[in-house]
Amino acid sequence: MRLRPQHRPRPLAAVAVAAVTAAALAGCSGGEEESPEDETSGSPSASSSESAEPSASSEPSEPADGEAAAQALQDAVDATIAARVFTIDGDLDLEIAGQQLELQTEGSVDYDATVADLRLAIGQGGQTSEAEVKADGETLWVRAEGQGVPAFPGGATWLQGEATRLAESTTFTPTGLVGAVLVLRGASEVEEVGTEEEDGVEVTRYATTFTYDDALAAVDGQEAQVLGSAFSLTGAASSIDLDVEVAVGDDGVLREFDLELAESDVAAAGSYEISLSDVAGEVTPPAPPAPSDVATGPEAEALLDQVIV
Repeated sequence: MRLRPQHRPRPLAAVAVAAVTAAALAGCSGGEEESPEDETSGSPSASSSESAEPSASSEPSEPADGEAAAQALQDAVDATIAARVFTIDGDLDLEIAGQQLELQTEGSVDYDATVADLRLAIGQGGQTSEAEVKADGETLWVRAEGQGVPAFPGGATWLQGEATRLAESTTFTPTGLVGAVLVLRGASEVEEVGTEEEDGVEVTRYATTFTYDDALAAVDGQEAQVLGSAFSLTGAASSIDLDVEVAVGDDGVLREFDLELAESDVAAAGSYEISLSDVAGEVTPPAPPAPSDVATGPEAEALLDQVIV
């Protein structure tokens, strides 16, 4: 489930938000763009570990030392990419070499039950595309609109297929939605800021600063591939400080992931915010679209073959 180049039909199942981000960034950080190297790409960042002091309202009784805090953050990355049920709300807003990139992601998913109700919208260069995925454990519905999206049979707005398509997809995985948190592998100096209760969940906040180069040096194998697809920085942008603040729930899963590119001489600025809730909760199967809006049969199946990968 990826957005492919505009001359081919775009995968419509927006469950791979990370892949969508990478596809959009490709136009800004490499490939055929003519932007100077030092003006390419952008990625998250967090407040410096030397500057974040516990606030009066969130004083931890026994703050973890730097090494323990760094390990706690790595454990949180492991727990987050292993989460199977959650609600996500993500907002990416970048300006790279004068080009604006926006990505919004929202919805809920249960990977084990193959239940999903997800929506994403991506805007770049004045073009906007939107995709929506619904699955109730048995049936899958996919909607999409925007540049590069082919017309659906009979003027329908949804394609229908079997939910097993998602279960068999190589990108319908937690890392498809939250793979960007792997950038935290680059965090070696971490400060515990404080502990508080948020939305009924006790969270511990951490702050750190590192570069994308640091993250690349800390990953290999499959994690390197996922990170490269989820959030890729090239040229001088890979050395920009990334200021990151996160909140980790008492179950070890990230609840907030706030990244901001630090000011630099590189023409890249912006932020990426991801929040997770209802972790390990229950996802209510979505209501199906109106039958008159749904395309089924061989033509619909052929389109789904192209968009679900």
